[in-house]
Amino acid sequence: MALGPWLTEVNEVICASLAPSTQRGYSRKVTEFAEFRQAAGLPIQWPAPVEHLLFFLLHLQRSGRAVSSLPGFMSAIAFVSKAGGYPDFTQDFRVRRMLEGFARKTPPVRDQRRPITPELLGGIAGTFSTLCSSPCEVQLFRAALLTAFFGAFRPSEFLAKNKTDQSARALRRADLTWMPGGVLINLRWSKTDQRGIGCSVTLKEVVGMPLCPVAALREYTAFSGEHSGALFQHEDGSPLTLFQFRAIFSRALGALGLQPREFGLHSLRIGAASAAAALGLSGEDIQNIGHWRSSTYRRYVRK
Repeated sequence: MALGPWLTEVNEVICASLAPSTQRGYSRKVTEFAEFRQAAGLPIQWPAPVEHLLFFLLHLQRSGRAVSSLPGFMSAIAFVSKAGGYPDFTQDFRVRRMLEGFARKTPPVRDQRRPITPELLGGIAGTFSTLCSSPCEVQLFRAALLTAFFGAFRPSEFLAKNKTDQSARALRRADLTWMPGGVLINLRWSKTDQRGIGCSVTLKEVVGMPLCPVAALREYTAFSGEHSGALFQHEDGSPLTLFQFRAIFSRALGALGLQPREFGLHSLRIGAASAAAALGLSGEDIQNIGHWRSSTYRRYVRK
Protein backbone atom coordinates (compact mmCIF):
# COMPACT_ATOMS: atom_id res chain seq x y z
CA MET A 1 0.00 0.00 0.00
CA ALA A 2 1.43 3.41 -1.01
CA LEU A 3 1.82 5.66 2.01
CA GLY A 4 2.70 8.82 0.10
CA PRO A 5 -0.83 10.27 -0.13
CA TRP A 6 -1.49 9.37 3.51
CA LEU A 7 1.67 11.07 4.69
CA THR A 8 0.85 14.16 2.62
CA GLU A 9 -2.57 14.44 4.21
CA VAL A 10 -1.16 13.84 7.69
CA ASN A 11 1.36 16.64 7.14
CA GLU A 12 -1.39 18.99 5.92
CA VAL A 13 -3.48 18.33 9.04
CA ILE A 14 -0.47 18.87 11.31
CA CYS A 15 0.29 22.18 9.56
CA ALA A 16 -3.36 23.18 9.98
CA SER A 17 -2.75 23.23 13.74
CA LEU A 18 -0.88 26.49 13.16
CA ALA A 19 -2.47 29.84 12.43
CA PRO A 20 -2.18 30.77 8.71
CA SER A 21 0.17 33.65 9.53
CA THR A 22 2.39 31.29 11.56
CA GLN A 23 2.44 28.81 8.69
CA ARG A 24 3.63 31.53 6.31
CA GLY A 25 6.24 32.74 8.77
CA TYR A 26 7.59 29.25 9.39
CA SER A 27 7.73 28.57 5.66
CA ARG A 28 9.83 31.70 5.05
CA LYS A 29 12.22 30.86 7.88
CA VAL A 30 12.71 27.24 6.79
CA THR A 31 13.30 28.41 3.21
CA GLU A 32 15.94 30.85 4.47
CA PHE A 33 17.58 28.01 6.41
CA ALA A 34 17.65 25.88 3.25
CA GLU A 35 19.17 28.73 1.23
CA PHE A 36 21.83 29.24 3.90
CA ARG A 37 22.80 25.56 3.88
CA GLN A 38 22.96 25.53 0.10
CA ALA A 39 25.15 28.65 -0.01
CA ALA A 40 27.41 27.27 2.74
CA GLY A 41 27.79 23.91 0.99
CA LEU A 42 26.02 22.04 3.77
CA PRO A 43 23.87 19.00 2.90
CA ILE A 44 20.08 19.52 3.08
CA GLN A 45 19.32 16.77 5.55
CA TRP A 46 16.76 16.16 8.26
CA PRO A 47 17.04 16.20 11.15
CA ALA A 48 19.25 19.25 10.79
CA PRO A 49 22.53 18.57 12.64
CA VAL A 50 23.25 20.75 15.65
CA GLU A 51 26.27 22.23 13.89
CA HIS A 52 24.05 23.44 11.05
CA LEU A 53 21.83 25.21 13.57
CA LEU A 54 24.78 26.84 15.33
CA PHE A 55 26.28 28.07 12.06
CA PHE A 56 22.86 29.36 10.94
CA LEU A 57 22.37 31.33 14.17
CA LEU A 58 25.80 32.87 13.78
CA HIS A 59 25.00 33.75 10.16
CA LEU A 60 21.72 35.41 11.15
CA GLN A 61 23.34 37.44 13.91
CA ARG A 62 26.21 38.56 11.67
CA SER A 63 23.67 39.53 8.99
CA GLY A 64 22.14 42.03 11.38
CA ARG A 65 18.98 40.13 12.27
CA ALA A 66 17.40 41.17 15.53
CA VAL A 67 18.37 38.87 18.37
CA SER A 68 14.70 38.68 19.34
CA SER A 69 13.94 37.07 15.95
CA LEU A 70 16.38 34.17 16.34
CA PRO A 71 14.18 31.94 18.56
CA GLY A 72 11.51 32.19 15.85
CA PHE A 73 13.84 30.54 13.34
CA MET A 74 14.52 27.73 15.78
CA SER A 75 10.78 27.30 16.40
CA ALA A 76 10.18 26.94 12.65
CA ILE A 77 12.94 24.36 12.29
CA ALA A 78 11.72 22.52 15.39
CA PHE A 79 8.20 22.30 13.97
CA VAL A 80 9.40 20.86 10.67
CA SER A 81 11.62 18.37 12.50
CA LYS A 82 8.89 17.13 14.84
CA ALA A 83 6.23 17.12 12.13
CA GLY A 84 8.50 14.85 10.09
CA GLY A 85 9.06 12.52 13.02
CA TYR A 86 12.69 13.60 13.47
CA PRO A 87 14.52 14.49 16.71
CA ASP A 88 14.35 18.16 17.66
CA PHE A 89 17.94 19.34 17.93
CA THR A 90 16.93 22.96 18.49
CA GLN A 91 16.71 22.02 22.18
CA ASP A 92 20.35 21.02 22.25
CA PHE A 93 22.33 22.61 25.10
CA ARG A 94 24.61 24.49 22.71
CA VAL A 95 21.71 25.95 20.71
CA ARG A 96 19.87 27.15 23.82
CA ARG A 97 23.05 28.60 25.34
CA MET A 98 23.91 30.36 22.09
CA LEU A 99 20.51 32.06 22.04
CA GLU A 100 20.95 33.04 25.68
CA GLY A 101 24.43 34.39 24.96
CA PHE A 102 23.20 36.56 22.09
CA ALA A 103 20.38 37.87 24.29
CA ARG A 104 22.76 38.79 27.10
CA LYS A 105 25.20 40.53 24.75
CA THR A 106 22.44 42.57 23.12
CA PRO A 107 20.29 44.74 25.41
CA PRO A 108 16.58 44.51 24.59
CA VAL A 109 15.04 47.31 22.54
CA ARG A 110 12.24 48.90 24.52
CA ASP A 111 8.96 49.60 22.80
CA GLN A 112 9.13 53.32 22.06
CA ARG A 113 5.46 53.80 21.20
CA ARG A 114 3.86 56.39 23.43
CA PRO A 115 0.60 55.61 25.24
CA ILE A 116 -2.68 57.32 24.49
CA THR A 117 -3.65 58.94 27.78
CA PRO A 118 -7.31 59.64 28.65
CA GLU A 119 -6.64 63.35 28.06
CA LEU A 120 -5.12 62.69 24.66
CA LEU A 121 -8.00 60.33 23.85
CA GLY A 122 -10.41 63.23 24.29
CA GLY A 123 -8.28 65.43 22.06
CA ILE A 124 -8.22 62.83 19.28
CA ALA A 125 -11.99 62.33 19.46
CA GLY A 126 -12.44 66.09 19.29
CA THR A 127 -10.70 66.33 15.91
CA PHE A 128 -13.09 63.95 14.13
CA SER A 129 -15.66 66.68 13.46
CA THR A 130 -13.14 68.40 11.17
CA LEU A 131 -11.43 65.27 9.77
CA CYS A 132 -14.50 63.20 8.90
CA SER A 133 -16.75 63.78 5.91
CA SER A 134 -20.14 63.45 7.63
CA PRO A 135 -21.81 63.22 11.05
CA CYS A 136 -22.18 59.45 10.54
CA GLU A 137 -18.44 59.12 9.97
CA VAL A 138 -17.78 61.14 13.13
CA GLN A 139 -19.96 58.73 15.12
CA LEU A 140 -18.26 55.75 13.46
CA PHE A 141 -14.69 56.79 14.25
CA ARG A 142 -15.59 58.01 17.72
CA ALA A 143 -17.26 54.71 18.63
CA ALA A 144 -14.35 52.69 17.19
CA LEU A 145 -11.77 54.81 19.04
CA LEU A 146 -13.44 54.58 22.46
CA THR A 147 -14.25 50.89 22.05
CA ALA A 148 -10.61 50.17 21.20
CA PHE A 149 -9.32 52.11 24.21
CA PHE A 150 -11.71 51.02 26.93
CA GLY A 151 -11.83 47.44 25.65
CA ALA A 152 -8.02 47.37 25.29
CA PHE A 153 -8.51 45.68 21.94
CA ARG A 154 -5.77 44.75 19.54
CA PRO A 155 -6.42 46.43 16.16
CA SER A 156 -6.95 43.06 14.43
CA GLU A 157 -9.63 42.10 16.95
CA PHE A 158 -12.15 44.81 16.19
CA LEU A 159 -11.48 46.00 12.62
CA ALA A 160 -11.40 44.36 9.19
CA LYS A 161 -8.00 44.01 7.54
CA ASN A 162 -9.36 45.36 4.25
CA LYS A 163 -12.62 45.91 2.39
CA THR A 164 -12.70 42.31 1.10
CA ASP A 165 -11.81 40.69 4.43
CA GLN A 166 -13.92 37.51 4.64
CA SER A 167 -12.29 36.10 7.79
CA ALA A 168 -15.17 37.27 10.03
CA ARG A 169 -12.63 38.08 12.74
CA ALA A 170 -13.56 41.74 13.06
CA LEU A 171 -16.31 42.59 15.52
CA ARG A 172 -19.79 42.23 14.10
CA ARG A 173 -23.05 43.93 15.00
CA ALA A 174 -24.34 40.61 16.38
CA ASP A 175 -21.45 40.56 18.87
CA LEU A 176 -23.08 43.32 20.93
CA THR A 177 -25.44 42.42 23.76
CA TRP A 178 -26.94 45.43 25.48
CA MET A 179 -27.59 45.17 29.19
CA PRO A 180 -28.46 47.57 32.00
CA GLY A 181 -25.51 49.86 32.58
CA GLY A 182 -23.31 48.59 29.78
CA VAL A 183 -22.72 46.35 26.80
CA LEU A 184 -21.28 42.85 26.49
CA ILE A 185 -18.98 42.34 23.51
CA ASN A 186 -18.38 38.84 22.21
CA LEU A 187 -14.75 38.67 21.11
CA ARG A 188 -14.78 35.70 18.75
CA TRP A 189 -11.05 35.63 18.01
CA SER A 190 -7.81 37.11 19.27
CA LYS A 191 -4.05 36.71 18.99
CA THR A 192 -4.12 34.43 22.03
CA ASP A 193 -7.24 32.58 20.84
CA GLN A 194 -6.32 31.29 17.39
CA ARG A 195 -8.96 28.55 17.53
CA GLY A 196 -11.74 31.08 18.00
CA ILE A 197 -13.08 29.80 21.32
CA GLY A 198 -14.09 33.35 22.16
CA CYS A 199 -14.43 35.44 25.30
CA SER A 200 -16.60 38.28 26.56
CA VAL A 201 -15.54 41.88 27.16
CA THR A 202 -17.80 44.10 29.24
CA LEU A 203 -17.88 47.87 28.81
CA LYS A 204 -19.54 49.76 31.63
CA GLU A 205 -21.55 52.92 31.08
CA VAL A 206 -20.57 56.03 33.02
CA VAL A 207 -23.41 58.54 32.85
CA GLY A 208 -22.18 62.06 32.15
CA MET A 209 -18.69 60.93 31.14
CA PRO A 210 -17.77 62.68 27.84
CA LEU A 211 -15.72 59.70 26.69
CA CYS A 212 -18.11 56.93 27.70
CA PRO A 213 -17.62 54.05 25.21
CA VAL A 214 -21.11 52.64 25.82
CA ALA A 215 -22.75 55.98 25.03
CA ALA A 216 -20.60 56.29 21.90
CA LEU A 217 -21.58 52.81 20.73
CA ARG A 218 -25.25 53.46 21.44
CA GLU A 219 -25.17 56.74 19.50
CA TYR A 220 -23.33 55.17 16.59
CA THR A 221 -25.65 52.17 16.29
CA ALA A 222 -28.72 54.41 16.56
CA PHE A 223 -27.32 56.74 13.91
CA SER A 224 -26.20 54.02 11.49
CA GLY A 225 -29.33 51.88 11.84
CA GLU A 226 -29.64 48.11 11.79
CA HIS A 227 -27.14 46.29 9.62
CA SER A 228 -25.45 42.92 9.37
CA GLY A 229 -21.78 42.18 8.97
CA ALA A 230 -18.95 44.19 10.54
CA LEU A 231 -19.88 46.27 13.57
CA PHE A 232 -18.03 49.34 12.33
CA GLN A 233 -19.28 50.24 8.86
CA HIS A 234 -19.31 53.31 6.65
CA GLU A 235 -22.57 54.75 5.31
CA ASP A 236 -22.21 52.68 2.12
CA GLY A 237 -22.02 49.44 4.12
CA SER A 238 -18.30 48.84 3.60
CA PRO A 239 -16.31 47.90 6.72
CA LEU A 240 -14.05 50.33 8.52
CA THR A 241 -10.57 48.92 7.81
CA LEU A 242 -7.33 49.00 9.75
CA PHE A 243 -5.77 51.23 7.09
CA GLN A 244 -8.60 53.76 7.25
CA PHE A 245 -8.67 53.87 11.04
CA ARG A 246 -4.88 54.22 11.22
CA ALA A 247 -4.98 57.04 8.66
CA ILE A 248 -7.55 59.11 10.59
CA PHE A 249 -5.79 58.28 13.87
CA SER A 250 -2.49 59.65 12.48
CA ARG A 251 -4.16 62.75 11.04
CA ALA A 252 -5.80 63.42 14.39
CA LEU A 253 -2.45 63.25 16.17
CA GLY A 254 -0.97 65.61 13.59
CA ALA A 255 -3.86 68.02 14.08
CA LEU A 256 -3.01 68.09 17.79
CA GLY A 257 0.58 69.04 17.02
CA LEU A 258 2.00 65.60 17.84
CA GLN A 259 4.31 63.35 15.82
CA PRO A 260 2.23 60.39 14.54
CA ARG A 261 5.38 58.27 14.15
CA GLU A 262 5.72 58.25 17.95
CA PHE A 263 2.40 56.42 18.24
CA GLY A 264 0.68 53.40 16.76
CA LEU A 265 -2.74 51.79 17.08
CA HIS A 266 -1.25 49.70 19.88
CA SER A 267 -0.79 53.00 21.72
CA LEU A 268 -4.48 52.70 22.60
CA ARG A 269 -3.88 49.31 24.25
CA ILE A 270 -0.74 50.64 25.94
CA GLY A 271 -2.74 53.62 27.18
CA ALA A 272 -5.53 51.44 28.54
CA ALA A 273 -3.07 49.33 30.57
CA SER A 274 -1.21 52.42 31.78
CA ALA A 275 -4.39 54.22 32.80
CA ALA A 276 -5.62 51.17 34.69
CA ALA A 277 -2.31 50.91 36.54
CA ALA A 278 -2.40 54.63 37.38
CA LEU A 279 -5.82 54.09 38.96
CA GLY A 280 -4.32 51.44 41.23
CA LEU A 281 -5.91 48.38 39.62
CA SER A 282 -4.24 45.08 40.38
CA GLY A 283 -2.16 43.15 37.86
CA GLU A 284 -4.92 40.56 37.64
CA ASP A 285 -7.50 43.23 36.85
CA ILE A 286 -5.30 44.77 34.15
CA GLN A 287 -4.68 41.31 32.71
CA ASN A 288 -8.44 40.72 32.53
CA ILE A 289 -9.14 44.10 30.95
CA GLY A 290 -6.79 43.41 28.05
CA HIS A 291 -7.49 39.65 27.99
CA TRP A 292 -3.80 38.96 28.45
CA ARG A 293 -3.03 35.37 29.41
CA SER A 294 0.27 36.08 31.12
CA SER A 295 2.31 38.81 32.76
CA THR A 296 2.97 40.24 29.26
CA TYR A 297 0.67 43.12 30.22
CA ARG A 298 3.55 44.58 32.28
CA ARG A 299 5.34 45.58 29.08
CA TYR A 300 2.36 47.78 28.21
CA VAL A 301 2.29 49.77 31.43
CA ARG A 302 3.97 53.16 31.17
CA LYS A 303 4.38 55.76 33.86
